[in-house]
Amino acid sequence: MRVIAHEILHALGFIFHVFEEQDMVASVDMLRGKSDVPVIASPMVAAQVRAHFGCEDQAFLELEDMGGEGTKLSHWKRRSMKDDLMAGTTVAGIYSAITIAAMEDMDFYKGNYSMAEPMMYGRNAGCGLVTDKCVVDGVSQFPEMFCGSAKPKKLVCASDRLGVGNCRIGNHDSPLPPRFQYFSDATVGGDDEEMDYCPYVEPFSNTNCSSNGRILNGSVYGAMSRCFDAPAGFAEGGWSSAQYGLCAKVHCGSTTTYSVKVKGATMFTRCKPGATLPLSLLSPTFSSGHITCPPYDSVCGMHASTTQALRRGAAGKGEARSGQSS
Repeated sequence: MRVIAHEILHALGFIFHVFEEQDMVASVDMLRGKSDVPVIASPMVAAQVRAHFGCEDQAFLELEDMGGEGTKLSHWKRRSMKDDLMAGTTVAGIYSAITIAAMEDMDFYKGNYSMAEPMMYGRNAGCGLVTDKCVVDGVSQFPEMFCGSAKPKKLVCASDRLGVGNCRIGNHDSPLPPRFQYFSDATVGGDDEEMDYCPYVEPFSNTNCSSNGRILNGSVYGAMSRCFDAPAGFAEGGWSSAQYGLCAKVHCGSTTTYSVKVKGATMFTRCKPGATLPLSLLSPTFSSGHITCPPYDSVCGMHASTTQALRRGAAGKGEARSGQSS
């Protein structure tokens, strides 16, 4: 289980006092309106951060500055690393090259980067992900990660493609601090302090693609199912669905190709990243709508075995668990 791998990394040194002892910690002043922000500024982490976010000027990665005693400082900032194994709360639990780099910078370990899992969250988002607000005047500046005020209850794919959810956004009892105000109404914002109240899409407990809830229209469930965008919606059995994403079974081929099997289909169909597949041609279950094929890494990036990772990497990984926090 990925929650176990998360705790193994803590036991191996992914904890604030070890970061301090190894001279990996720095402080950044006035970052998105926040002062004295704790960061990891060690060389391998900085190199991997620059490569992942596509920002040549980036020399650090934020540590979590919100949450309780067990979360604060000893995890990556969730706003920047939501889908990483070492975020304070994670569902996907991706074993990223950045986390391997943090272990290597302790000087206790040698990282095996061939075991890193690709993480789409934040990839090539640029320097603005760290320096700028996530949402400005209700408009998301990074739509792949954060959602704005447009149709906040729309059912769409989450960033990790493990399920369908809607935008976590609502009204607070009092105005949020100015640094966390993203809408014209200062009481409106996300509900997760570890995300700095940036709204994002999160599946419900029974709308994960591996869920036994099976309440999603047009979906195939299982460990190898992932969420695919249906940007125009779709109709199943003559009934139009309010969903703009559905779960389909994935068969991963090489490092660039994969196939999908939607509800009612008798075979897998190749899904070339960037392509559009009409649902009615894939299965008699559907009368309208289409899905788009996301990048290979976003649906096929989490398939290496737990045992291999624990043996060959700087630490381990395994199956995802919802709501992990420690």
